[in-house]
Amino acid sequence: MRNQMDPRQQTGWRQFIDGLPVDSRLGQVFLESWRGVQVEVEEDVCGSDKPPGKPLLDSADLHERLDKNRAFLEAARPIIAWADRALGHIAHLVYLIDHEGIVLHAVGNDPSKMAKLGLLPGSDWSEASKGRNGAGTALAEDRPVAVVGPDHLTHPLDDCTWTGAPLHTPDGPLIGAIGLTTCAEDGTPDRLILTAYLAQLIEQDLASKYAKPSQCLPLSAAVVAESEILEVIAGPFCLLDEQWRFVALNREAERLLGRTREELMGQLACDVFSEVVGSIFDRKFQEVKETGQAVDFELFFPERDAWHAAHVQPSRFGLIVHTHDITARKRTEEELRASEEQLRLISDLTAGFTYTVGIGLDGSLTAEAVSPGYFRILGTTLEEMNARGWADFVHADDRALVLESHRRLVAGQSEVQEIRNVTQDGTVRWIRYSSRPIWDETHERVVRFVGAGQDVTERRLAEDALKEAERRKDEFLAMLAHELRNPLAPLRNALHTLKPEVAGTAIEPVQAMMERQVDRLARLLDDLLDVSRITRGKIELRKEVVDLTEPVQRAVESLTSHWEQGGPVLTVTMPDGPLLVEGDAVRLEQVFDNLLDNANKYTKPGGTIHVEVGREAGLATVRVSDTGIGIAAEMLPHVFDLFNQAERILVQSQGGLGIGLNLVRRLVEMHGGGVTASSAGPGLGSEFLVRIPALPESFHPPAAKSRATPGPRLRRRILVVDDNTDSARSMASLLSRLWNQDVAVAYDAASALVLADSFHPDVVLLDIGLPGPSGYELARRLRERPGFRTTLLVAMSGWGREEDRRKSREAGIDHHLVKPIAPNDLEILLANSESTAAG
Repeated sequence: MRNQMDPRQQTGWRQFIDGLPVDSRLGQVFLESWRGVQVEVEEDVCGSDKPPGKPLLDSADLHERLDKNRAFLEAARPIIAWADRALGHIAHLVYLIDHEGIVLHAVGNDPSKMAKLGLLPGSDWSEASKGRNGAGTALAEDRPVAVVGPDHLTHPLDDCTWTGAPLHTPDGPLIGAIGLTTCAEDGTPDRLILTAYLAQLIEQDLASKYAKPSQCLPLSAAVVAESEILEVIAGPFCLLDEQWRFVALNREAERLLGRTREELMGQLACDVFSEVVGSIFDRKFQEVKETGQAVDFELFFPERDAWHAAHVQPSRFGLIVHTHDITARKRTEEELRASEEQLRLISDLTAGFTYTVGIGLDGSLTAEAVSPGYFRILGTTLEEMNARGWADFVHADDRALVLESHRRLVAGQSEVQEIRNVTQDGTVRWIRYSSRPIWDETHERVVRFVGAGQDVTERRLAEDALKEAERRKDEFLAMLAHELRNPLAPLRNALHTLKPEVAGTAIEPVQAMMERQVDRLARLLDDLLDVSRITRGKIELRKEVVDLTEPVQRAVESLTSHWEQGGPVLTVTMPDGPLLVEGDAVRLEQVFDNLLDNANKYTKPGGTIHVEVGREAGLATVRVSDTGIGIAAEMLPHVFDLFNQAERILVQSQGGLGIGLNLVRRLVEMHGGGVTASSAGPGLGSEFLVRIPALPESFHPPAAKSRATPGPRLRRRILVVDDNTDSARSMASLLSRLWNQDVAVAYDAASALVLADSFHPDVVLLDIGLPGPSGYELARRLRERPGFRTTLLVAMSGWGREEDRRKSREAGIDHHLVKPIAPNDLEILLANSESTAAG
């Protein structure tokens, strides 16, 4: 009995074949093989349901055969992989056989069909599909063949549409065949078109090994462009040449891109779509070009309000780009994210266990039903748990937390808790419980609670490991700062002491230069630690009403006090009245310090730096512009990135770690504002614009605080305690020679206590990291002595964390200064303490 195609299908075949361009190779193949041919299949009279492909080769023989066909496989595998993706919307199998009918390669998204048919590498397929017009028939008859499955099934092959096409070497001999199998309901003529086209691509790739790619490209491009082959593929699809010009595309690609085929053919993608430059498309195309490997990624088309998953793979004539719409999936994901708690509960139910716990009139708890997953975690049973009591399986430190959670459940509140449970063998496991109460019919009493649980031990261990790593990083940064600050302290002290002695001499510029560099090193340390603390959310702003002109003016004064002779010209434009914002005055000054320092570093002598403070649309603005080396356009998006100096260092090396501008951005954002950078290009200067929300002009500020300045000095007894000999002696020299103070020095806590009894200091400047008893312990012991309860104790330490300052306060230390101490800050502190003592 013979099963024939539906008349409409035959009409469709002939209309398509008659419409093929006869001057194309593909058209000629179809015309020779199919015009007027009745496609048919004979039923298997035996009605066998055994898998048709039979294993032939063991692993050694298969490996040898694959090695012999290496060039063939290298040409075919990428094409087959592409076909596998292109047909992802329907069930399919794609396979490759050699000239003897042995399967070399098979892929598809229907594993059950593949197993049923025995379509595996090493299987003999020469006879299996012969007569059913698969690859076996294509190999035997050396022509493309196809068949649509019959109306009723008598054989495992009958519910499939089979197509096959032979493959030849460049000089003509038959080398194998490619086959495509889909469900009968998908068996339309276009399957043969695609199969024959795949064969042509493979043959062309083989031919390219013996001819230049340019000799093969026109044929492939012409065939694709002039036929309807690409319309077989679900989703937008296009081919680009090596310069990323459009070679071919289907209608779905036209609709997605909003351009016709005529508008795109032969055009460079970057010329037609300027937004491609620097986009994810640009980066992924370049990655494929450089690595020769296919890539997958997702992207959003705002004009279509659509998400697409894109697959880009190399081909011998350029790139194959295939996308499919995933908008529905992305929207579903968004909806799921909007219901986070519900999603979490579903996740718990699928990945963990469920439970029902009854609540007695006396408040006792009885596990009524628990899914097996819970007992697998704890290594126990429901009966044993009820007999021993739930408390035996809870870590002792968490039992109070569990009791409190149970009380809230009994009161009618839902609960989510992560608790440490103890298994039968003593192992501790973290379990997340999501519970909700169930009321009785009168809604007067909670009779049970139900929920879902999940073992989250691995996540908790990972979190603990991260916390430990964070703690160690904090310790390392603190130690690094301490070790770097200690050498800077004696340098700064000594340089400040020398300042009056070298004034007016040839050494004065050298002393000023050295002091500037020490200040720069100290600031780099502060910036590095501040960036780290801000990143971890460990810095809080001390906000108050601030006249923004004041921190700007202080930053200007700080810069000009260290201005190198012959440096840039600095000009400042301030508003007529105050410009009030709510902010941290110290941190705002830090912002403008960094911006001015940045401008100074990259502006050559003779250039100009201009600072302009103003108000725009409810925002306080500060512009810092310069005529320096400028910023290249490609650098502008990265200028605020951490540790980013890149090209600028090569042009004009002025040091720095590339952290100052990153710190500026973070601090400004903490104030609810933003900062931008602009430049006309290299050599044309740059401008940084800070915007911070301003208070209304009608706002009346509180009385301004006067800025502390050093007053007249009294001669006082000051005890310096520091185990760093250079630091102690340089500080003593600064205090005695420059400020005319009476100074004594000790190098450890024990000698400091002895010296304090005889010296009776008014002020003790003490290091924290002393050998033996620490500076904290020294402060506590001094405070215990009657004569030192009101003595001014000042810590001078390389340790500057908030934790270190807190320890200082707890030890009775009045002030905590971080090395290297700015002499002006110490002078102000001592002067203020004098006035306080006098009052």
